[in-house]
Amino acid sequence: LSDLVNIGVKHVFAVEKDELKRKFIIQAHTAPTQKPSFCCFGDVEVFKTMHGYCHVCKEAHAVPDGIDFLAAGTSCKNVSKENVKHGEYTQCSFLLHQVVFACLKVTCPSR
Repeated sequence: LSDLVNIGVKHVFAVEKDELKRKFIIQAHTAPTQKPSFCCFGDVEVFKTMHGYCHVCKEAHAVPDGIDFLAAGTSCKNVSKENVKHGEYTQCSFLLHQVVFACLKVTCPSR
């Protein structure tokens, strides 16, 4: 299949409300000695206006457009391995489905 399809992936932006998690995301997706090559917004509210404050650029600007695929997920403490009292994935699957569907509505031109 890899001979038939040439797919490139570029991390364009992230959204995280929690400051510590936001810093982790920025650090985890940035090579040492490099500057972040993506935007990191602080709230999913940016999808309403497609504009918000970027914690990488340190200014408000438009959400990058021209995205072919948007991967989204929820932070669910009930299924986190860090939570010693975690539950089952099914507890969060409906919410995750709703988030992914909403993101596809934003990015998919056929919707």
